[in-house]
Amino acid sequence: MQSSEPEKPACTFISVIPWPGQERTTVLRFRWKRHRRTAMLDKRTIEDICAEIKALAGTYTPEWNFSLERPDTGSVLAYIFAGQLEEVIRAYNTLPDRYEEELVRLLGITPRKPEPARAVIVMEPSPGMQEGTLVKEGSRFYAELAERDTPVVFESAHDMFLTDARITSAFAISEKGRTVIPLCNEEGALACPLTLFCFEPYIPYKNELYIRHPWLFRGEWSEFSIGFGSVDAAARLMDDSRFTFSLLAGEERIPVTKKVRRGEYIAIGQGADSDTLVIERKGVPDDELVLPAICFLAGRQSAPPEYLYDGAQEIAGNTAAAFGEEISLYKECYIGFDSSLIREGTEIAVDFGLIFKSREVRDAVPQEEELKLIKRRPDPLAIERTAEVYIQEVSLSYYNGQGFRRLPVQESLSHMFSGPDGEGKRRISFLCPDDWEVMEQEGYRGHLIRLQIVKADYCYHRPARHHFPYLTNIEVSYSQRERQLDPEQTIRRQGNMETDLTGYVKRKKPVPAFLKFPYRGESMLFGFDKKPAGGPVSLYVVIKKNINFSGIQTAFEYSSPKGFRPLKVLNNTEELKNSGTILFVPPANMSPMDVEGETRYWIRLTARKAAADEAVHPVAEHIYINGAEVWNVERGPVKAQYAERAVPGMAFPAPAAQLLDVNIWAREGGRTVPYKEIPSFDLSEAKDRHYVVDRAGQEVRFGDGRTARIPWNAEGAAFTMEIVSCDGEEGNVPENAIQYAAFSLPNVERIYNPLAASGGSNLETGDSVKRRGRMLLGTGGRLVSEQDYVNAAKAFSGTVANAWCEVRGKQIILAVLMQDYEAGPHSFRQMKDELTAYLLQMAPASVKKKDLLVREPVFVNVSVELWVTVEEWRRALEERSRILEGLYGLFGPVKRRGRTEPRAGYVPKESQILMAVRSFSPITRIDHADITVSYADEHGRHTTELGRLTRSPFMVCTNGTHEVHV
Repeated sequence: MQSSEPEKPACTFISVIPWPGQERTTVLRFRWKRHRRTAMLDKRTIEDICAEIKALAGTYTPEWNFSLERPDTGSVLAYIFAGQLEEVIRAYNTLPDRYEEELVRLLGITPRKPEPARAVIVMEPSPGMQEGTLVKEGSRFYAELAERDTPVVFESAHDMFLTDARITSAFAISEKGRTVIPLCNEEGALACPLTLFCFEPYIPYKNELYIRHPWLFRGEWSEFSIGFGSVDAAARLMDDSRFTFSLLAGEERIPVTKKVRRGEYIAIGQGADSDTLVIERKGVPDDELVLPAICFLAGRQSAPPEYLYDGAQEIAGNTAAAFGEEISLYKECYIGFDSSLIREGTEIAVDFGLIFKSREVRDAVPQEEELKLIKRRPDPLAIERTAEVYIQEVSLSYYNGQGFRRLPVQESLSHMFSGPDGEGKRRISFLCPDDWEVMEQEGYRGHLIRLQIVKADYCYHRPARHHFPYLTNIEVSYSQRERQLDPEQTIRRQGNMETDLTGYVKRKKPVPAFLKFPYRGESMLFGFDKKPAGGPVSLYVVIKKNINFSGIQTAFEYSSPKGFRPLKVLNNTEELKNSGTILFVPPANMSPMDVEGETRYWIRLTARKAAADEAVHPVAEHIYINGAEVWNVERGPVKAQYAERAVPGMAFPAPAAQLLDVNIWAREGGRTVPYKEIPSFDLSEAKDRHYVVDRAGQEVRFGDGRTARIPWNAEGAAFTMEIVSCDGEEGNVPENAIQYAAFSLPNVERIYNPLAASGGSNLETGDSVKRRGRMLLGTGGRLVSEQDYVNAAKAFSGTVANAWCEVRGKQIILAVLMQDYEAGPHSFRQMKDELTAYLLQMAPASVKKKDLLVREPVFVNVSVELWVTVEEWRRALEERSRILEGLYGLFGPVKRRGRTEPRAGYVPKESQILMAVRSFSPITRIDHADITVSYADEHGRHTTELGRLTRSPFMVCTNGTHEVHV
């Protein structure tokens, strides 16, 4: 890349069209060469001059031998002459620079003032702070650096009220997307980083009705009906495209699929182990649904038995041998029921499948006799016959608190296990006794019925074959006989807020079940746990760097007793484009408000215009409370200066590291009057109180009494002087460097700057001043071509590393890259407005402010992933490190003539990158390469392959993440 810095060649005279009210002037227009920095008018040195003297002496005075080895008087005089002539030539060679300096001075170009570094400090209050503290403007803070003996001094740029209020709740709310997104974690802290006014990931807005009943929905085969007081309401709720029904079983939702509308009722033919019916509205329409009533008609609930006991052990599941596999008199079987469904009048039925299984029962296992050669014929009378045993009769009973009573079943069931003819589906049904009490059986406590064997012939006979009953698919059903019931509780959940509507149901009033979306606009809400006691309160928003973002116009509001009201703020973030503070004074009527179930003191930011879906949104990496803007300014003591008499052109020293300003006040006629700094006395009049500050020479000069007044006081000090200075580039201290205050802050636990200070620059150097002069002469004070804008931007400040310009129709787009671009956009945004105004002064009158777009380049992160093979495996790690080092250096900035200039407007191709990799490690073979790029512009974030990248002249390559697999 060739430097566009102009140099000195020959010049030509040109005529410049004057500004209105000025005469036509003639100036020099230079044609600059790029290969020479200084024109040498005479290159002779003392050795060259002595050689010329010796040659001339041999021609004109052969008898005189000029020699420096054995000099005579003439040789000494000639050598002295040569030395003097060398000094004259050296002064002569400075004429172009001196002429240029004088020409620049005639053009009125003076060195730019140094710029103080700027930062934001955060003050963390101590735990348990009782009241806030006002930190006034001008409060001093220190940054101590290891390389400096003295601290770097910073002053606060505004008043700030230190408060212990914290942001403990926050929401992103979108009317367009019908969503409310919580922004705080479970601990109540902001989940940073936050993408402001971007409502992703999308969280559907909840619009649900929870209807609870302790027992109505229990059982897999439950049947019940829910009524809503009108046919129209039931018909709307039956629309599956708008409403869904489900049963809440723990954390799981079981969809209701078996439902049918019957007038104003919806009959549901399924249940679950649940006590909550959920009706969910899909989406958030702009209408409300008010239900005239909510009630239930109890039907039937079915479920497996709660408890089974076969006389010896508890049985898991719904299949069991009721009395075990051996039949004996008075053996018992217990069946347990859901106590929540047990109430007077409930019809209970136990359904099961009955089969019989058999088991051989003997006293002892018969032994096989020895085999004899001669056997007798067995005596049939002496062989024992096997008895066939069934349960002839059982009794059914329940516990009434004192003992067991007969269970009043609806049919005779005492002989149901007496033979194989009873196999098949069977039922035990009865009405719930009014005196049925809870009992305890083998550790289980609940409502039980007991089946007991009261007759079983030959059950003790041996051998015997016991035909024991085996019950399968045992199911218990509870029927309320269509009895109307009220919900135990009705809750509306809208977003994150729950509202109890049980009172509406009990008082038979219309129930506001589903409401419309309650918010308007696209907004961000931040809730404080308490109201700050004073103001101004400061929020420091740290915006992610290097994102081309056009800004979002926002309106600020606060929570009051009558809703949200406009809030006056001082927004130093440039519409959330840059990191900065937001200052506000809490209004007297700021009050807590409930938002999504959170009661806080709210600040709301509402976008005045919704951003497009593909727009880039600002990312807040952190939001701090108690952030104060500080700048590297040190004010010296006010000193009195004395003058014995008024002398024209009086000068007084103003020593400082980097001189910013000098404030002067003088006594005149018993009163103190201020003097004003001006660039020169050319336009001053005799009565003007003016002075000129020479920041390079660090002195203050006054006029001669005719062009400007001279301060003089015979009775005391002529004037008082205050020196304001900074540390220039040394003020750009790193993060967490500013840690101390120059005054007592008992309520502060910690002071720190989250981001490094930036924007600090030294007094403009002479070379930079000349460069601006060359630019002005080269353009004639007018910007015409694209290169003119580039030269003007690069000459504007030494902090500018590079610039590019492109004209698109009426728009002039100028991309400016700063020297400290890797630290973020703070320096650029600090300089942008001043640079724009400077360029508009020299731009044609047809160029409006809206047509001149000064912006940062598009930073393209290039990530290279390589799979390589190294023949010598011992050198694998060494070659991998060499390739990685080369890749990170490939996209890094380079030094050109003392200036940091990243490779701008150029994106290499994949073949060029691979060629560079081969040069880094010639012995490595590349098997596969994957090169991706990512960047963000005004149209959104983009990630693509390098080959598919749409290149732009404003792109600057930066390092992404490089990986090398060996």
